[in-house]
Amino acid sequence: MGQHVAPGQKLVEQQLSDGRRVYSSSIPLPDELPDILVRLARWAKEQPDKVLLSEPREGARRSISYGEALARARALRQVLTGRYGLRKGDCVATLAPAGIDALVLKLACLSGGFVHAALPPFLSAMALKPKRQARFSKTPGPG
Repeated sequence: MGQHVAPGQKLVEQQLSDGRRVYSSSIPLPDELPDILVRLARWAKEQPDKVLLSEPREGARRSISYGEALARARALRQVLTGRYGLRKGDCVATLAPAGIDALVLKLACLSGGFVHAALPPFLSAMALKPKRQARFSKTPGPG
């Protein structure tokens, strides 16, 4: 495997006793916060109205703040666990364009401990044969 890291960095590989491998950067994080959800919670508390992400939408801009992103991710996690019965370790694959909704879903998956896989944008549900699609996916509807 080629190493694609920034100059001055080293890719550190750790083999776990159960066979899994953990890869990390040789450069430690700049503070004590262990992961992105803890960081997001801190940023949402300190600056809840600060814009986290902005995207074009119908000739204007659509934005989401740190506080709103955290609240929406937590609410979506509740829907995924309550309505769809997802549990830690379950897999969620998405076919969605990059943007605010994809970010909220990714954060909800991280929050719930779900494994999230974003499918490539060129793969569309329309391109999949309905019988094949039904075997491996559910498309939740509104309500």
